[in-house]
Amino acid sequence: MVKLPLLARPFTFPGTDPFSAGFRTRVFRHVALATALSAFVAGLGAAVRLLPLALDPALPAAAFAPFARSLFALAIEVSLLLGISGGVASALYALGDRGDGRALAALGEGPLRTVARTGPSLLPFLLVLGGASYLFGRDAGAPGRVLGEIIARGEQHCLVTQKGGTPNTVVLPFVPLVWLCAPGQTPRLAGRTPVGAVPLTARNVHLSGDLARISLDDARLLFDGGPPATTTSLHLHAQEFSIAGLPPWGRALVLPANSRALLLPFVALLGVVLVGRRLVLRPLEGAYGRVVAIVVGLAPALGAFGSLQALERTTATASTFLLIVPAVAFVLAAIPLEALPSLFRRLAGKRVRNRERSDGPVAPWKVQ
Repeated sequence: MVKLPLLARPFTFPGTDPFSAGFRTRVFRHVALATALSAFVAGLGAAVRLLPLALDPALPAAAFAPFARSLFALAIEVSLLLGISGGVASALYALGDRGDGRALAALGEGPLRTVARTGPSLLPFLLVLGGASYLFGRDAGAPGRVLGEIIARGEQHCLVTQKGGTPNTVVLPFVPLVWLCAPGQTPRLAGRTPVGAVPLTARNVHLSGDLARISLDDARLLFDGGPPATTTSLHLHAQEFSIAGLPPWGRALVLPANSRALLLPFVALLGVVLVGRRLVLRPLEGAYGRVVAIVVGLAPALGAFGSLQALERTTATASTFLLIVPAVAFVLAAIPLEALPSLFRRLAGKRVRNRERSDGPVAPWKVQ
């Protein structure tokens, strides 16, 4: 074997030989299949949450489109995170099962270099993961912006329906407001204030990112403060009316969108390197070898995402996220590969014993 000059090695690190091309194709296929399976489950969950909104005849699809965008961005983020981890683990298991990993090691190739051959195949998945993480982090970090977009979409739908010549209303999801649409007139919002439930109409509404401040343009409010038997009321008209100091309607994400877009691809890549290095060094054998490889490969991604969700419920700072989440992935990547096959064998033996109690002895050739 002829060694390349030191300066030329970085340019051929991912591999330019025919084996690398075929291996990258297999990695891409495994990751794409794992991502598709995860996306089917995650997309089904997102569709179930959107189903009540889609079946509401008074709610136009344009009104809840921003919420659907954020929901499917989260589904894509989760499916890619799991697909990259599980797909690479499955591909490396196949590499070791055929003996290619041991052959590369015999030729002097280290496990990290073997794992690095997967880099070109993972690059598009990592880029899409970063984009989905940024999109979800941007929307979830400022829920007021998403609701403001929902209100603007409702106004556009109101202007379109006005051309029909009949008055109508456009119901908005997640906000107690309705667009009043009448031909030849400017659309107006109608609803009640979040404090005191005072009836109001306004030309438009502006929400802060954390929903703690609401500003109304051309607002008209009706304060009915008299006894029930009287008609005493106060009409208030203001060009700009603001309500500040409101309790937040929802919890905004602490981690900025830019940091989230970098953190999750880094965690996925960290899990691939740590777990892949061990799978190349210790090929798994037995009926449950691929299952063990996928479980071990998914563990860092699942742990990192779970810790990310848990930290979002606290008052942790962004630096805490950047320390804790990779640390959890690093710890879970050290799951002993030898422990899981024995666990699966123990579970399989228990299942066989249960079948013997109910159906009689099991033939030896049917026991895996």
